[in-house]
Order: sequence, then structure tokens, then C-alpha cells
Amino acid sequence: MLSLINAGDGHQQQNGRWGVPALRIREQLISCRWAFAVIVVVSAIPLCAAVLLHSWKGMDYGALVRDPVVVANAHVWTGFISQLGIFFWAGAAAVCFLAGAALTRIPVYREIRRFLMASGALTLFLGLDDVFLFHEEVFPGYLGIPESLLYAVYVGWVSWYLFRFRFVILDTEYLMLLGALSGFALSVLSDLLNGPFLYEDGVKLIGLVAWLTYYSRTSYFAIRRAIAGEDRSPG
Repeated sequence: MLSLINAGDGHQQQNGRWGVPALRIREQLISCRWAFAVIVVVSAIPLCAAVLLHSWKGMDYGALVRDPVVVANAHVWTGFISQLGIFFWAGAAAVCFLAGAALTRIPVYREIRRFLMASGALTLFLGLDDVFLFHEEVFPGYLGIPESLLYAVYVGWVSWYLFRFRFVILDTEYLMLLGALSGFALSVLSDLLNGPFLYEDGVKLIGLVAWLTYYSRTSYFAIRRAIAGEDRSPG
């Protein structure tokens, strides 16, 4: 059933069953103008990057936009463990950002909101690094920044993050977070020691699953408590 609520501009607008405004096309174009702008900008960035790389490096558009397995004429299962990791990084980042946004206007949840937004930013950067090989290829090969320095920066960032939000973390199911960080650390150590690929990427995958599970459960419990109207310090 549709219900009427006051719109931000003083007019009445109808809300659908799930609380999403049920608007006519013209009203949607006005109400969603910023969302449409984000869609255009986010879509344009990688497309412009493809044009730039084509002009600057002479790379073929096909190599830039098609699947790497097709471009390399490799077996369909090539890199499938690595590809799975992308979903876990993206899922964890999305969960953190969405939960953080949902808790925006609840003062007592300010600290866990900051924790979730910081976690989303950290997850997003680590995911982009994993996908685009920042620490392995981009920074050392194109910017001359040694991989060891990047590892030191990452360790410093994660250490600051853990210290800054230590009280929030200790009120959550932190054993999963510890397991995830241990998996990442073992993967990095295996990489530095030229260990077997299955071990290196296997422990990283375990860490990623634990990472996604931890932030999903933390976000779920925070939102559930907020919906229930509990005003004590959230975990």
C-alpha cells in the first residue's frame, strides 16, 4: 500500500511498499539527478582511461575492454581463484559502506559508523590493489616505488586502523578479523619467500572469506540493534 510523506521540497510524494519513493518519470529525473550524475561519472572514468591508454601506450581497445582470458587465449579456468577474490573484496566494501550510510543519523552509532566507513575505504583500496597489481606492477614499474616500501605503508595503515578502532573491534567477533589478517600476512610472507602459488593464494582466499564474513556480521548486528532502538553503545 502506498503512503504519503512530506518530500524535501514541501510537496507530498508517495512511498512504495518498501519505502522507495513511487515517482513519475519527471519527478524521478529531478529526485535522482545526483544518482544519475554518479552513474555517468563512474562509468566515464574507466572508459576515459581506456581512451587515454590507447592514445598514450598504443594499446588495442580489445585488450583493454575484453576479458583477460579471451585476450590471452588462455584456458577458461585460468586465474579463477584470483577472480573469486574480486567478489569478496567488493562485497565487503559494499557491506561496510551501506551499513555506515544506514547508521548516519544515529548519534550513538557514530563510532561504529566511522569504523565501517574506514573499513570500507581500506577494503576498497586493498581490493583495487589486488585487482590492478598496484604493489606488484604499477607502483614499482611505473612510479619507481619499491614493493617493500608499499608493504610498510600497508602495515602502517592497518596498524593505525586497528589502534584507532580497537574499542569497537573488541566489542565485535574479532577472531574472524584476526583470522583474515593472519591469512593475508601468511600470503604476503609466502610471496616474499617465493612459496608455492597454491599456498600463497589459498591462505589469501581463506582470509578474504573471513574478511567478508566479519564485516557482514558486524554490519548486520549493528543495523539490527539500531532498528530495535537499542541506545547502548553498539558492538
